[in-house]
Amino acid sequence: RQKLKTGTTLLLCAGGVLAVYYSKLLRAAGVVDIVFSGVQLQGITDYVISLMFQNVSNATIVVNSVAGTVYVNGNTLASISDFDQVSIPPNSQQEVKFHVNPSLLTLPGVIRDILNMKGSTFVFNIKANANINNIIVPIDLDETVSI
Repeated sequence: RQKLKTGTTLLLCAGGVLAVYYSKLLRAAGVVDIVFSGVQLQGITDYVISLMFQNVSNATIVVNSVAGTVYVNGNTLASISDFDQVSIPPNSQQEVKFHVNPSLLTLPGVIRDILNMKGSTFVFNIKANANINNIIVPIDLDETVSI
């Protein structure tokens, strides 16, 4: 029977510690709930879209970034992004707000829809990716808003 060298033993122990640490982070990223928490129309061309990140794990999670596209009634409204880190303690939630200004290419269609559909509903859809604990988590949310 051969004995393991000291360096090999240390590497195996370090690998075990890292595996436990990262498995905790991976599980935490897997139990994050992302909820569409609101749309505020501050003008025809100025929106604030809010997403609530809910951490239902026993570990702190870090939302490193979010980037994607917002659609209204199936039409592209604008891109969204947030590259500021947000730490969310265990069993808590944090709202992230995105200021959305439609591009000049999509603006005429958005204005037309708002003017023609007073009293109607708009379906906002967000397709994005979030980097949570260095794991990419897809986001696909719909919210119906009455105006």
